Amino acid sequence: MDSLPVLASRPNLQMEATAGTQIQYLAFNLRDPLLKDPRVRQAIACAIDRNLIIQTLMRGYGQPALSMLPASHWAWTVM
Repeated sequence: MDSLPVLASRPNLQMEATAGTQIQYLAFNLRDPLLKDPRVRQAIACAIDRNLIIQTLMRGYGQPALSMLPASHWAWTVM
């Protein structure tokens, strides 16, 4: 992500944004006494501002995932 602004500023290059397949997720150790409780995991999930992460860390190049597969994948479906 850090190289995108540098590359975009080069007059001899043209950037094109397309859908990708990268996904990032947070995994929990379910053996941990606190994280065993699904209410704790749900509270953590609710506290994460996914749009803020996309706008700041990913510089707007991303979208919140609805599943482990991107919507462009042939096997993608939302349950």
